[in-house]
Parts: sequence; C-alpha cells; structure tokens
Amino acid sequence: MKPSNFINNKVQSQSVSFLADSYDQFLSEIREDVGEGETSELLSDDFQDEFKELVFREELDTFSAKNFYWLNLIDSLVDTLFILEEGDYSAESIIEYFEASEFLGFIITELEMDQEPEEVVNTIKEIQEFQIISYFHLQIGQKQWTPSGPVAYRPVPELSEGSHGIYLGTNNDFYPLPDDIDTTVLPIIKYNPRDGIIQVDLEGEILEIQNVENELISTEDSPLLLINKEVFDHTNREAIYSKYKKANEILATLTPELYSYLNTFTDFIVPLETEELVSYSMKVLPKYSMINIFNRDLVDLVDDLLHENGHHYLNGLLEGEEELIFEDDEKIFYSPWRRSLRPIRGLYHGVLTFYWAYRLFKELSLSERSEEFFSKDEIAKINYRLVEEEFMIWACKDDLDQAHALGKISDYGKSFYEVIISELKDDKEKMQKIESKLTDTYRDQFESLKKEVNEKRPLQVQ
Repeated sequence: MKPSNFINNKVQSQSVSFLADSYDQFLSEIREDVGEGETSELLSDDFQDEFKELVFREELDTFSAKNFYWLNLIDSLVDTLFILEEGDYSAESIIEYFEASEFLGFIITELEMDQEPEEVVNTIKEIQEFQIISYFHLQIGQKQWTPSGPVAYRPVPELSEGSHGIYLGTNNDFYPLPDDIDTTVLPIIKYNPRDGIIQVDLEGEILEIQNVENELISTEDSPLLLINKEVFDHTNREAIYSKYKKANEILATLTPELYSYLNTFTDFIVPLETEELVSYSMKVLPKYSMINIFNRDLVDLVDDLLHENGHHYLNGLLEGEEELIFEDDEKIFYSPWRRSLRPIRGLYHGVLTFYWAYRLFKELSLSERSEEFFSKDEIAKINYRLVEEEFMIWACKDDLDQAHALGKISDYGKSFYEVIISELKDDKEKMQKIESKLTDTYRDQFESLKKEVNEKRPLQVQ
C-alpha cells in the first residue's frame, strides 16, 4: 500500500516545526515591542505594567498548546484595540467584526439591552485584559499568584473546563468546583500551584479549592480523555470509557502509522455532548480536539479522532512561510461534504482533512483483522465510508485545478492535493472491488450521493 506523501515523515516534521517557529516569531515580536516601550492609551495602566513582566517570563520560552493559546488571546486584544482606534461603533460593524468570536452572543445581548456599542467594545477589552493576566498565572505560570484584588478568569470549555471543574497548569491539575456557584467567571484572589490550592472570592465569601486526582482515560501513548461534567454525569460513562479505549486500540493495531500521527498532533480529547456538533478543534489551541463521544458509534469515533487530528496537522503546515492557498471570500467552489458553495479555504481544507478518513477506511477495509474489532454491520459501514470519501475527494479535483489556475492555490499547495489524487488513481481497482461489496442499502445510498453531487457540482468558475 503506497500512502500519499502528504503525510510522510518529512512533512510531519515540517508541520511540527512550522507551528513552533511561528510561536517563537510571534513571541519575539511582542517582546521586542514591549522592550522598546510601546504602550497604548486604550489599555489600562495596571494591565500594561503586569504584562511587561509576564511577557518576558521563562515559562513562555518553550512552545506549548497553552502558551500558543495565550499569544492568541493577545492577538484578539489587538483586534479589539483596532476597533477602538478606528472609532466605527455602529452595531452592524461590531457584530460583523466579532462574528467568529466567543463574544458574539454577549455583544448581541448587550446591544439588545440598548448598551452603547462603544461601551460594549470597551467591556470586551476589559474582559480580555483580565483573561490574559489570569490565564497566564493559572495555566502557564509556575509561581504563586496573589493579585491585589480579585481578577476574573473565564474557564475555557475547549480545555475541558466548566461547572465540573478547571484544569490548570502544564500538568492539567484538576480543581473541582461546587455545583452551586456560577462558573461563567471565577474571581481569583490566590493561586499556589505548588500547594495545589486556588482561592475564589464569591461576593465576599472566600472559597478555597484543593486540587484532586482526576480520572484521565487513556491507553498507552494515546491522547488523554479529559473528564468534564458531560462524562462525569453520564449514566453509562463506563461504556463511554470503553468505547474510547477500543477506538485507540483499533487505530494502534490496524492502522499503526495513522495512530502515530494521532499521538504526534493530538494530546487531549475533550468530550462533547450535543446533537448539533460532531467534532471541532481550534487553530488557536493545537493538540486539543473536541469530540462527540456520546452520540457517535465506534466507526464514527475512530474517524472523528483522525479528522480533527488532520486539522491540527494542516494548521501546522499553514504556519510555514510558504503559502498553501491565497484566501478570499468568493464562494464559488462546490463542497460535496457541505453540499454548498464554499471559498477556496473550505474546499482545500475539506480535501486535505477528509483524506484522513479515506486513508483510515482504506486500511480498515483491506485489513485481515478488522473482524476482530468490528461487527458485520460496522464493516459494511466502513466499506461505504471508504467509497464515499473516495468519490467526494475525486469530485473536488476539477475545482482544485481551476483554483490553482486562478492563483488561489500555490504550486506548493497543489503538490499536496496532487499526491492525494495520485493515490486515489493508484487505488482505483481496489475501490471498485470494495464498491462491489456494498450492501443493497449502502449501494442505494451511494448512488443517491453520486446523483446529487453530479447534478449540483457543475464547475462554477470557467
């Protein structure tokens, strides 16, 4: 079996190094600006005084996912300052600017309560200042922190934090929270990582919380499953644990190379329980994947683990100096996964991340040991998912070539999708044999998929 060199060892190393190099460069630029005495009248004096000290702390000298997230908190604050400097305080412009931000809901609520747009943006700036300071001390710093007054910390759901508790520091020490407190914002008055104690001011009542040993689910060398309230309160959480362990065992046994990639680019799995979402990850928080392990079966779970890992992998490559794509907002390319028109980013990311599903299901379909782990019905689903992904990647080829001709994909970016297409060509005979094994139900489903995509995917750009 000849895999695409899109995921060979050299490119893997590049993805890892590009991300670390990007972090180092970003940190150096911030330190240089601070060292040259740059300040802003829009930022509070207390924040700027403390930030000058924090940004040179040695805990930041080495790349980590939490450190990378902190720098992006700063980047978000810079974006907010841009709004304040421009002075464009129309409600429409603010909503559009923060459309992809965690603050969108807050902004809409405040505007509906007739708050002045400028006041709303200033409130966001203050929240960001507090979060940058508190996040550093709780997640990065290794010294005792006793601020002069309570400093707000907003638990980060993508770190598996919430009403169940918070994971702090490089070791993800767990601090449980009582059921009766509002965990939207925690006013911190003291944190001592060495003693494992955090103190929170609850309207004058001091709550002291001691860290506890929290169950972390993993098999050997697998990403850790961080236990949040959704898992802890689940009526059948042992079955959830068992499914997660089995998914890792399957990947380790049947697809060892893919499993090594999973453990290179994913360190933590955050359980996600929602009907609306399958999984997601964030560019600003590498190595953390939010996975719906509740409403998805075993076949889906092994796929979801590798899919989000594929996003982490691609995000690293995108941090390199050589551009893969040149983004714009023109929605002119048909995505067979979304069944809608997408900009070049959506199409390109789709092909390079769903390739992992193709590779996974190909290896599972061709493995002589799949019956040891999957039922007959699950193997039928694996076969269908394989030919489904093969067809949808193929369906993107002409649009990708057209995007390259239009200058939206670089030659470097083209080299990645070309080797994927080449692998599909080499596998054509194998795929025909797999397709011939589809059950009647899946064959009908596949024919329906092909009919819909072929009717709706006429090339949009000539």
